[in-house]
Amino acid sequence: MEINLMLIGIGPHSKRIYLPLIKKYHNLYNINLKLTVDIIDNKSKIQSYFDKEDIKVDEFYVNYKINKEYFISEDDKKNLKELIIKNKINTIILSTDPLSHKAYIEFALENGINILMDKPITTEINASTNNTQAKKIFNDFEILLKKYHKAEEKYPDLIVSCLSQRRYHPAMNKIRGELERVYERTNCPVTSIICEHSDGQWRMPDEVINEKYHGYSNGVGKCSHSGYHFFDIMHWFCDIIKDKNKKYDEIKCYSSFTRPNDWITELNIEDYKNIFGNSYNGDKFNLTNEEFIEKTEKYGEIDAHINFTFYKNKNKISNIQFSLLHNGFSKRSWVNSRDNLYKGNGRVRHEYYSIHQGPFQSIKYESYQSDQIDNETLRGSGHCGGELHSDVLIFRNSKVIGIDLPPMEQIQFGVVNENGLQGYSRGHQEDARGDCFKEFMMAVKGEIPKGKLKSSLEAHKGSVLLMSLAYLSGAKSFNNENPIAEYINGELK
Repeated sequence: MEINLMLIGIGPHSKRIYLPLIKKYHNLYNINLKLTVDIIDNKSKIQSYFDKEDIKVDEFYVNYKINKEYFISEDDKKNLKELIIKNKINTIILSTDPLSHKAYIEFALENGINILMDKPITTEINASTNNTQAKKIFNDFEILLKKYHKAEEKYPDLIVSCLSQRRYHPAMNKIRGELERVYERTNCPVTSIICEHSDGQWRMPDEVINEKYHGYSNGVGKCSHSGYHFFDIMHWFCDIIKDKNKKYDEIKCYSSFTRPNDWITELNIEDYKNIFGNSYNGDKFNLTNEEFIEKTEKYGEIDAHINFTFYKNKNKISNIQFSLLHNGFSKRSWVNSRDNLYKGNGRVRHEYYSIHQGPFQSIKYESYQSDQIDNETLRGSGHCGGELHSDVLIFRNSKVIGIDLPPMEQIQFGVVNENGLQGYSRGHQEDARGDCFKEFMMAVKGEIPKGKLKSSLEAHKGSVLLMSLAYLSGAKSFNNENPIAEYINGELK
C-alpha cells in the first residue's frame, strides 16, 4: 500500500520533525509526500524553502483568519478535494496552529483520510479569559470523537492519532510500567504528582506582543503549547486503574496564570534598559509599562500553576500539581530574536516529576539542560546539564510489595542514548517522536491493529479534560468569579 501524504503546515516543527521523518521512512513505509497546505501569507517563504531543499509537490494556500472559530471556506474545501483526488491522498499530517485543528480534523473525517496531528488536539481563541471558550476545548473533543466513530461506520480502518511523544519515551514507559506493577500487587492508585516543566524561553516585551510562533495574542499560551504534553502524560500515569471503585468521578481544578501584566511587573521596561543598555532602545520597544499592560489585557498565559484534585464518591484519591513555565531559566543573552525559535534562541529545558503511589513507591524524573541545543555539537551528553539528560529514580517498599528488585534504582536514559546520534533531530525525545510516527504509519498500512495505538484520539479524553479545566479555572479567575473549575456528572462547571 502506498501512503500518499498531505502535510498541513510547513513551519519550524514540520521542517525539524516531519519532513526528515518522511524522508527517512519513505522506502520502508512507501510514503510519498504529494501535497502541502499552508496560509497564503507564507507562500513565498515556503516556495523558497522548497526550492532550496528540492521538494517538488503540489502546494495549496488558504486564507487564515482567526475570529471566534477557524474554518475552511467552501471554495478552499472544493479546491482542496480536487487536489486530494488528483494525488490519491489517503493520509494527512497536521502541523498547524492548534486553533485550526478542529476544522482540519473534521475535513479529514468527512473524507475518510487518516490523520496524525500535533498536540494539543484542539484549543480555542481566548480560552484563558472566556469561560465558554475554555469549556469548548473539551466539548469540541467529544464532538470530534462522535464524528470519528460515525466516520468509522463508512471507513472502518480510519486512523486518527496524536503525536504525543512522551507516551513513546523509554523513561515514561519505564515509569508507567513500574506504576502498573505496584498497582497490580496493591490496588493502590497514583496518589500524588508534582510536575514541573520550563521551556526556558525568554522573550522581549515586543516579542510577547508580536511573535505568533507559540505566542499569546490569541488568548492562549503555555497550556496550549508544550503544556499539553504534561496534562497528557500525567493523566496517562494515573490511568492504570481497573477497579471501578478507584476511578475518579469528579475533578476540581484551581489555576493561577501568570499573564503578560504580571510578567511585565516581574521585570519591567526600565529593568530591560538597565540589563541591556544601549542595545535596548526605543527602536526595539517604545511602550510604557502601562501601555504594555493595556495592549496585552486579554492575551494568553505565559506561565501556569495548576492544582487538580481527583475524587471518588466525594473522597479524594489523587492530586496533581503543575508548574508549567514558558518564561523560565534561559541562556538567552541578546536582544534581537534569532531565527530558530523552536530549539534555539536561548531555549533550555528543565523538567521534573515526583510521583507517589501511597506508601509503596516514589518515582522521580529529572531532565535538566544547561545550554541550548547546538546544530553541530552534542553538548554535555546524557549527564545532568547535558542535552540528553534523562534520569529516572525509583524508591520501593520492596518487602511489602513483594518485588524482588532493589529498594532504590536509577536509570540514566540519556547516557544510554548517547551512541548513534545523527544530525540535528536527535536523542530520546526525537526517537520517541519517530516511534509515534512509525506506529501511525504501520497502523495505516494495517500492520498493527488500530486498537493497539498508544496515542489514538480516544486515548486523549482525560488529557483534554485537564487542559479544558485548567483554562476554565483561569478564565473564571480573570472574570473575578469563584476560580474553582469542576468536572462532575460529565459536565464542566
